[in-house]
Amino acid sequence: MLIEISRGCPRRCRFCAVSYVYPKFRALKPSTILGLIHAENERLVSAGQPEVKAVGLVSSAMCDYPYLDELCAGLDTLNIRVGVSSGRVDLIPESLLDLMLKTGLRTMTIAPEAGSERLRKAINKPILSEQILTGAKRILIKGIKNLKLYYMVGLPTETDEDIDELIEMTKTLSQLQRTHGVPGGKLRLSINPFIPKALTPFQWSPMVVPKEIKRKLNHIKKALRRVPGVDVKHESLKSAYFEGILSRGGRELSVFLMETVRQGG
Repeated sequence: MLIEISRGCPRRCRFCAVSYVYPKFRALKPSTILGLIHAENERLVSAGQPEVKAVGLVSSAMCDYPYLDELCAGLDTLNIRVGVSSGRVDLIPESLLDLMLKTGLRTMTIAPEAGSERLRKAINKPILSEQILTGAKRILIKGIKNLKLYYMVGLPTETDEDIDELIEMTKTLSQLQRTHGVPGGKLRLSINPFIPKALTPFQWSPMVVPKEIKRKLNHIKKALRRVPGVDVKHESLKSAYFEGILSRGGRELSVFLMETVRQGG
């Protein structure tokens, strides 16, 4: 069962449409969320089906949700598995980590987005590298087995030095995992091309050409190939560039979209 616990985001990262499409950050009260779960359980029981076994909490700003401790306490009484969207590594509360461990989840997702402090500042996600490392160490010591990290390549103003800092950050995180983490834990990097979104400050920024994106990705994969416990994945570049076209397209795409539907695409 997926529940959107909040809508919008107060952070206003320059690459992300959420803050600009939903400029007011709104959050459901814990009583409303727990009520939705109870209502779904009643429906399932009346239909002769098992009750809800897992709940996914959906939010673009999970750690900015103002009632997170109260919500975690309420969910803790339901004896269900709880999954969450990615969180800000510098703001994840103990209550959420405790709940994840108790319900059996072993992977925490964080989103540094860029490898260097300079580039994170440029995209208005000014998290210090030391904050990322301190937060990751805290998560690993707590007993979360795997870390998943979201990064982008091809961001406006990005240089090879930013990519190199991403690589060095990953090597340091890998060392932290081996030193403080659960044995056998993985560091999973999801690295994808920057896609400009309408209504954002970066909406007219160009996408880096595929050849250059491939060069950056290959450089990262080669540099991390022999680093223990690190997996690097990325989405189809073809899909990413289609998404880029659709994200800024207007009426001129209507014929293309109708033909795509006609052909079952």
